[in-house]
Amino acid sequence: MMVRHRHILALLIVAFTPVAGQAPAGYHLGELLHLPDSLREVRAEGRFRAEIVRTARDPGEVQLIESAERLTPDRITILRADSGETRGPLLESLSRAAAVPGDRWWYTDFDSTWTPFAVTGAAVTYYLGRLRVLSERDGLFAEKLPAGATKHHGELRYTASVSHADSAGVAYVVHLTLRWSYWCGMLCAMYFEQTRLVLFDATGKIIRVQGDGKPSVVVS
Repeated sequence: MMVRHRHILALLIVAFTPVAGQAPAGYHLGELLHLPDSLREVRAEGRFRAEIVRTARDPGEVQLIESAERLTPDRITILRADSGETRGPLLESLSRAAAVPGDRWWYTDFDSTWTPFAVTGAAVTYYLGRLRVLSERDGLFAEKLPAGATKHHGELRYTASVSHADSAGVAYVVHLTLRWSYWCGMLCAMYFEQTRLVLFDATGKIIRVQGDGKPSVVVS
């Protein structure tokens, strides 16, 4: 019986292993980053918190989540999305963002922090690192805060899960949600929540992605 279970496990892994060229038009599969399934961090006396929860019920769902996290927009996909932008300062920021090398998941920046065009494993890795760096420093504009004012604080929360579907060739939907908040003064704050849905057929092939695009970001 143990041999049979191992055989079934191997079949599940093979069935959902991403193959070259399976990404939909405008996307490609980026580097596989091994994110923790469960992580909770509390830093700087509780002022900074990070939580990652990736829920998979079997090896097949693990592969689906990893494929969804690897799915990266081609640079031209992001350039097309911002091609209608006319505001001068944002155009300059977009130009800087486009000049940065690597698999681009970011859209633009605010106070030296990227805003997300797509929720990917690389994006989660970036925001976790960014939160850690910020927690070890004074606030960006700490010198402008009055004595005794609230110190800067931030939070990262990322969840990944799989749901089953049975419509129009869709068998699985991976839900990726990334939430970020940072406050360092009345004129120094940013919040966003970005959700990505990646739809797969019964063989684990990516059919399409929903939710990527210009982020809705609240800043002050």
